[in-house]
Amino acid sequence: MASLGDHMTRLMSMSTQVCATLGEKVVSRRPSLTPNDISDNIITNIKASMKERELHTMPMPNYSSNGVSLCNGTLSGLTNLSRWGEATLDERPDKVYLVMTLLVKDLYAIYTWKRKNLKGEFSTKINKVLFNLKIRQDLQGSSTPDVTEYSVKQMDGLSVGLHGLGPLNWIGKKVLLGMIEESVSAMMEQKGREIIRGELCRVSIVDQLSFSLFNQKLL
Repeated sequence: MASLGDHMTRLMSMSTQVCATLGEKVVSRRPSLTPNDISDNIITNIKASMKERELHTMPMPNYSSNGVSLCNGTLSGLTNLSRWGEATLDERPDKVYLVMTLLVKDLYAIYTWKRKNLKGEFSTKINKVLFNLKIRQDLQGSSTPDVTEYSVKQMDGLSVGLHGLGPLNWIGKKVLLGMIEESVSAMMEQKGREIIRGELCRVSIVDQLSFSLFNQKLL
């Protein structure tokens, strides 16, 4: 009887260890959401909504400097959006903050330029633009996320395709490069914030955190 009892005890101990091991494996397959996961989910929803509402191309405001005017401009590629680097999440008793850097790649702008009696068109490519973004959402009530900080951090790979001025093309390109950088930066500072703020009403940081916590409790 003693040997049978010892045998049963060993079997129960082995079963407990197996269940614990299986439990650990299941948990490892269902980790909680990280700040990067939450950021990527938000960006995916924003991109889908922008495409649905045809916001991938937007008109550019007219711009003038040093006797040169830019008009009839359009900027495309705004949905080439992704996260750059690591996101951070700051949870407080009454609100939560999500901080990330956004990357927009392969932007294209087309403009008509005018100077006195001269007139023409040119195209511009911008390889990448980086934005600092900070989002806040209250933990109580039915509030939606809001943009608290937004700024253009960096613009790289700006090039201009200009024709029709002969040997003066290189001078025109130099002038236009500076104008385009200022124009696109100003437009992205203003319109970019408006676009993101408008799209945030369709997403929720709090819901994602609650869903992640709910899954952990189930496990």
